[in-house]
Amino acid sequence: MRTAFLLITAVVLGACARTESPVVTVEKGKVARINGCHVLLDEAYEAYGARRAPRALMHFACGVPESALGEKEWWGQSHQPPGFTIDVGDCMPLDNTYYCLESVVDAASATFRATYKKPTHPLGNLERMQ
Repeated sequence: MRTAFLLITAVVLGACARTESPVVTVEKGKVARINGCHVLLDEAYEAYGARRAPRALMHFACGVPESALGEKEWWGQSHQPPGFTIDVGDCMPLDNTYYCLESVVDAASATFRATYKKPTHPLGNLERMQ
């Protein structure tokens, strides 16, 4: 009985300790699932125009079942999400976490870091992640 309790406790603690990586890379043209959201990198630019700053053209949809990940309409039953441009240092909210663009590599992928957690209270401040 005691062994069964210890085994169950170890499994529960192990499951609770799992979290997504704080750093994720999204490849151009491939839909990725990050923090329960589907993310698509349409274009990536290492140096864009006179600004010469890396940026990415993105789409994302949250609250979509994971089964839609491989579908043509990866955003689920709603309308296709609008595209937006994100520069290095800018962040996008994916569920309860803000992922900030760190780098663009070879105009083929973009790397994001989980940087802030949304506050649990409406008047709370963003919590910086370690």
